[in-house]
Amino acid sequence: MTDMNSAGLSGEERLKNRRRAYWKYIGWAMGIAFVAGVGGGVLAILAVKGVVPAWILYPLTAVTLIAFAWFSYDYFRRIDELDLLDNLWATTVGFYVYFALEIFWLLFNRAGLTPPPDDIAVLGISMLALVLTYGWRKLRWN
Repeated sequence: MTDMNSAGLSGEERLKNRRRAYWKYIGWAMGIAFVAGVGGGVLAILAVKGVVPAWILYPLTAVTLIAFAWFSYDYFRRIDELDLLDNLWATTVGFYVYFALEIFWLLFNRAGLTPPPDDIAVLGISMLALVLTYGWRKLRWN
């Protein structure tokens, strides 16, 4: 069925509107995630210092996981097959980098060649690989 709201728009105008809506959604989602992350970090620090009860972190974690699941579902419901393919490539590369880096770092550690794996460094490097792959695919440098 055709979209009756965009019947008078050209293909370029519809694409421009779709891209604008996509980036607006991404901006709102990232803004909400940033505020939630900062708020959660502040609450965690306050819980460690004893200012707020530590149990507050359990419902906060539950709300965060539910919100993450909902935003993920909503995001994947909104994107088309090309965006989905970009996401699949990026997450696959990110996972492979994480897996290989963790395994080889652990192997070298057991051989006495490196210190124990730094999980934050491994996560950061794999996320960087994911973002670079997504950008490469999104900007069509392939």
